[in-house]
Amino acid sequence: MVKTPARWFTPGRRTPIRVIVIHDMEAPGKSTTAEAVARYFAFTDNKVSAHVCVDDDSAVHCVADHDTAWAAPGANGDGLQLEIAGHARRTREEWLNGLSRAALVRAAEVVAQWCHAYAIPVMHLSVDQLKSGARGIVGHADVSAAYRRGDHTDPGGHFPWEEFLEMVQAAAKADR
Repeated sequence: MVKTPARWFTPGRRTPIRVIVIHDMEAPGKSTTAEAVARYFAFTDNKVSAHVCVDDDSAVHCVADHDTAWAAPGANGDGLQLEIAGHARRTREEWLNGLSRAALVRAAEVVAQWCHAYAIPVMHLSVDQLKSGARGIVGHADVSAAYRRGDHTDPGGHFPWEEFLEMVQAAAKADR
């Protein structure tokens, strides 16, 4: 995995990793998007970052897992943040076609590795489960609804959670 260190993050963690937060980049789904967003995180004056940025052909590591990325207030300290090329306004069909599908497959590979490394179940948590301290996978929208420290709606209401979790499970089996 290529590395482009983000400018803004907190060294270390106060709490153990328990959730994986899925974001969309609000950027086009093309083969240079992960690198472009990683460069943005490296040079921006905006205090934002993510652990990994993914598009259809690459995954760029921006913040080490043992450090805290600044992406989803309320789930930064115990979350791993993954940015996927695309927009929250996408339909389910748009997420599952072409370059978007390829980006989901690549993202699923990263998520499967994290699930294995940190004993995170491959399941999409409800807002109530997230608030109760359960371990699993959430969207930035779920974090916003749970902790009310932001208004982000990504990865969008039509993100194909069921198919994505199947991709994560398939990637986890392939790694073994």
